[in-house]
Amino acid sequence: MGFLRIGLSAIVIVLWSTLAISTGARADKTSIEDFARAPRFLSFSISPDGQQLHYQERIGNKRFLVIARIAEDGLTTALKQPIADDIYASGAFWISNDKLFGYDARYKGELPAREEEPQVTAWVMNANGNNRKVLWQEKPSPQKKQRRKGRKRKPTHKVTFGLLHSLPKEPDYVLLNRIEETPEKRDDTELDVVSDIFRMNTATGEMKLVTPNHGIEGARMFKWVPDHTGSIRMGYGEVGEDDEPVLLVRKDANSDWTRLHDNDLFGREKFSPIAFGADPDILYVSSSLATGRDAIYRFSIKQGRLKGKIFAHPEVDAEQLFFSNDYKRVVAVSYYDDEYRLEILDEDFQKRRGKIAKAIGTDKVYLGETDETFTRQLVWVGDERSMGQPWLYFEASGKALPLPNPAPWLDPETAAPMTSVRYRARDGLEIPAYLTLPKNTERDQNLPAILMPHGGPYVRDYKSWDYWAQFLANRGYAVLQPNFRGSSGYGHRYTAMGFGQWGDDMQQDIADGAKWLIEQGISDPKRICIVGGSYGGYAALMGLVQDSDLFRCGIAWAPVTDLKKILLQDNAWDKDYAWYWRVTGGRSSKELKAISPAYLARKITRPLLLMHGDQDDIVFIDQSRILNKAMKKRKNPAPFQYLEFPGLGHQIETENARAKFLRTVESFLLQHNPSEQPKSTNIAANDGGEK
Repeated sequence: MGFLRIGLSAIVIVLWSTLAISTGARADKTSIEDFARAPRFLSFSISPDGQQLHYQERIGNKRFLVIARIAEDGLTTALKQPIADDIYASGAFWISNDKLFGYDARYKGELPAREEEPQVTAWVMNANGNNRKVLWQEKPSPQKKQRRKGRKRKPTHKVTFGLLHSLPKEPDYVLLNRIEETPEKRDDTELDVVSDIFRMNTATGEMKLVTPNHGIEGARMFKWVPDHTGSIRMGYGEVGEDDEPVLLVRKDANSDWTRLHDNDLFGREKFSPIAFGADPDILYVSSSLATGRDAIYRFSIKQGRLKGKIFAHPEVDAEQLFFSNDYKRVVAVSYYDDEYRLEILDEDFQKRRGKIAKAIGTDKVYLGETDETFTRQLVWVGDERSMGQPWLYFEASGKALPLPNPAPWLDPETAAPMTSVRYRARDGLEIPAYLTLPKNTERDQNLPAILMPHGGPYVRDYKSWDYWAQFLANRGYAVLQPNFRGSSGYGHRYTAMGFGQWGDDMQQDIADGAKWLIEQGISDPKRICIVGGSYGGYAALMGLVQDSDLFRCGIAWAPVTDLKKILLQDNAWDKDYAWYWRVTGGRSSKELKAISPAYLARKITRPLLLMHGDQDDIVFIDQSRILNKAMKKRKNPAPFQYLEFPGLGHQIETENARAKFLRTVESFLLQHNPSEQPKSTNIAANDGGEK
């Protein structure tokens, strides 16, 4: 028997990380170049009949789309098609046993420039590489005008495509989603708009627009849900300046749409439709209305209300839903507390998962795609010590085949272990965190340490491969990654506790993590630095401002430094916007200056390394430049280093950039917080702090 997996929210799987550890280097000193390497293989997908795989392969600076035939004893390459050098991003998926649909995005340079829109090409081709047809192209508008004030998120036409339904009763047709980033992202919870749905003839490549006509002017639809036959029977979105929820349902493809009105239930972050079951009246949904945490329910279309809870965790959100292949049963629900876990609700599913674990030799498995008959299944294996290893499981024989290793230079045994820990904040709130210790060290060794808050800030860290944490641990540092209040995954209440707490309770949670490291004997109290990117960079700066007695130095990548300025740049300096309240908590412009590092440079008395990409469209480089200017005006300054990365955006995307970043970090730490205990104990005076 097979099982279908439906996602509620994205979980970071270690395979998609970009860096790894070399097997050839000593475990105590892995080369920066190995940390900076991109995965060789990624994006594995199985054909409907289970006979072929497609994936991408990287060899040096070249990328290829690969089609391979499947056998239990191995893969045979059938096609290795180059991906053009000027393609920034590409994707492909099976639309039949012998056809692929794909898209490519191009920019003028190697990386997107700030606010640059891509040229997007959608195509279809046979699995043997023949009969490739361009379905359409979207080019940037030549009439695009720059705003005099404020700014727009990049880009209006950032387009991706997805397979909405395979239409099994119509073998020559599929339904495709066309998804756009919303033109202006007013906050981090803004959802992408499903702008169009197409019915595509896989034989001819002809497309027909079939987006449902809901008749609600100005509605932004985030999701359309088909039933198992492919009939689109539910739509979810918002309308108006107040973001009023829109939930549309219908009995079948020929019925009129009915709009359900229940704002308390259907509000964003409280409600998410997932999929229809075999019963045409039942829609499976996620709702946090009752407990503040995402739980799984049945929802009755006829009654317009929740009808029976399937799963709720007492501490964290539900993540993914697994169905039986006939959609009659929910067989499992995944969640992530300190690690990825499954709540198994079906005996057959339990047996199958046990057979998979036995075939591979570990129960640390993530279940992926299956073929149509559920006899072959992609499985990911891995933990925080590697990028992960893909496998293919064969149900008939109970055997499993290892697929090409994304990081063949990686030996998980050389990586540092990560453990889940918890500590109390000063107000008593329990903070979940992850602790990564250097290989072959104990928790009570007074190690040099790094406090590493995540970005977002309303996201979370996972127990998964993190090249910053692994690099720092490899260089001898204990690394603590706190999921401070405001982090996601622990329910809406925990996230909401961080609203308006920039520079306040969220910051105190991070500082309390450093104190916990000292209390536990893990860290030398004189050798703790704070490192972070984006919001984590802001927290690193505020750590130096507010807790110079705790932090010996700081490193900030692409940080926010002026809260009012970034809200103006995001077009969110408006009390009608949720993002305004989440950042400011209602503070005035004057009050925001007290928690904006750009105005607090004189209080930064510890060494600081500040870095930023000059094409960053999430946090404009102006944020770092104004702080750089302020730092140069200080009296009696501590050591300060500022570095811009030309052509780079918010992420450190290229191997060369990652190597440069890590090399700069290593040099800075060797100077200001060496992992080996220095001979001189008068560290604070040398680093600009008080004696």
